Amino acid sequence: MARGLCRSFGAKVALHPIDLDLGPGRIIGLLGPNGCGKSTLLRTLLGLVRPDAGEAQIDGIRLEGDGTAVRRRVTYAPGEIALFTEMTGGDHLAWLLRGRDGEARRRATSIASDFGLPLTKRVRTYSHGMKRQLLLAAALAPKVGVRILDEATEGLDPTRRGEVLERLADDASRGTTILLSSHHLGEVDRACEVLVFLSDGRKIAEETAAAVEERARRLHARRGVGGR
Repeated sequence: MARGLCRSFGAKVALHPIDLDLGPGRIIGLLGPNGCGKSTLLRTLLGLVRPDAGEAQIDGIRLEGDGTAVRRRVTYAPGEIALFTEMTGGDHLAWLLRGRDGEARRRATSIASDFGLPLTKRVRTYSHGMKRQLLLAAALAPKVGVRILDEATEGLDPTRRGEVLERLADDASRGTTILLSSHHLGEVDRACEVLVFLSDGRKIAEETAAAVEERARRLHARRGVGGR
């Protein structure tokens, strides 16, 4: 939950006051072009960027101070890929999950294996998509109430993207709340229950995925009629 959350960097308003409601067992899609404020919003919810005003509560924990209490209750996959490329994939997973329990590390290894990642090889040999999947394996492994995933399907081929979205849907069915950002509606809409659209740091719409799909269907039908 967020109320009136906003952030500026100097004269640049990156995030105008925004309200956001999260609910258990839902996948919320955060959509908009690059630079629209998605990553700033996610980082602010995590306490990685301090808001200028407003308040937030994640999984029952109030966002305050440096956000450490919130980050203990969530997992996060950043949009930027900045990894230690001389580490092996397996060692990097362990590093990403430092502070988590052994079960989380075992689950991460299992997820990475499902993705086909060569965990004994150095990360510098990984493709862009493989690096993205390494971050995802770490973010999906711990048992938490909320996952915040920034551009989680970016750089993945269609087959792997579908597998990731199916995994997220299964996770949500067990009560996990997932906030999933993307700049491409067609990549994530089928997995999301609610779609929140941002533009220039403002929330311009919030709709159910079913409503967006129905409107698109009607528009397509009208274009079909007009083209005859």
